[in-house]
Amino acid sequence: MYIISSEKNGTVRFEPDSGTITEESVSRSSTITDNPVEGGSNIQDHVFCSPQNFSASGIVVGGMAAIEQLERIWKSGDICSYTGRIRRENLVIQTFSTKLSAGNKDGASFSLTFKQITFASAEYVAMGSEPLMSQQDAAAAQKSSGNGNSSGTKKYQTSATKSDGLTTTAYQAISSSAYAQYVATFNSKSVSSVQSKTPANSGTGR
Repeated sequence: MYIISSEKNGTVRFEPDSGTITEESVSRSSTITDNPVEGGSNIQDHVFCSPQNFSASGIVVGGMAAIEQLERIWKSGDICSYTGRIRRENLVIQTFSTKLSAGNKDGASFSLTFKQITFASAEYVAMGSEPLMSQQDAAAAQKSSGNGNSSGTKKYQTSATKSDGLTTTAYQAISSSAYAQYVATFNSKSVSSVQSKTPANSGTGR
């Protein structure tokens, strides 16, 4: 017996009186990285296994109910499992094709391609169970503000901060006359300097 079970759209069973699976195949592939290096060659340093592709083909007789149910599973993107000669779980129908023929008036032949998917669990942190760092710093600052150490110096802690967003700084322009007055005031200040004196040459008497 061949069975395709889905989470939301039920189960399709292939029994001798309603149909069967005639072929199963599994495709496996890997992705190999190519990184160019000097000299014009490439190096391959990583290999990633791609999700497996699984396909099955079969025939349905005595009605189209199974075909319609498989179409609902494909259209909704339902997660399903396959049980036959090959067993696979966490599958999604990627392609679904049917073929009608005169030899099977009340049924059809079909082909399915499944892709195996991988689930990832999300990590979370419970909010409110631990105080924020700013709250811890503020509490430490209040506790240590009234207590000094043996040498009389206080232990300061970082206090809680609040973000005020962007702050606009205003610049005031000054006139040229005010700037000239400032330069004159600066130049009038006494600056200590070292003066060198050249001793007078009194000559040598003969």
